[in-house]
Amino acid sequence: MVDLSKLRRNYNLFILLFLFDGIFTYIGLSTGIIYELNPFVNYAINIYGVFISTILLKSLFSIFLYILGYIMFDSIDKNSNYELNTSFKLFKFLLSVVLIFYIVLIIYEIILLLWILL
Repeated sequence: MVDLSKLRRNYNLFILLFLFDGIFTYIGLSTGIIYELNPFVNYAINIYGVFISTILLKSLFSIFLYILGYIMFDSIDKNSNYELNTSFKLFKFLLSVVLIFYIVLIIYEIILLLWILL
């Protein structure tokens, strides 16, 4: 049986790392230390500016992800056969991959910012 509290914690950690990425990206872009590689975010930066594209949009998207997670976990709590569901297994796998990606990304951004600032 899957521990849903651990899965919820990992999902919330993903949202927190997503927000930190927005903050670090904003700092890096506004100081000229980094360039945005994501073409969608880069397009938004060209139209709306760095602050709105990194801080505001990531914050709004994080709220959206939190609400989506709340709805998803509420439906999982009501379904006793969720572990057999293929989409649930895919979600667990993708969440693990995304968490690893964001942890590595945040560590890289912290090291880069510390290297530049020190």
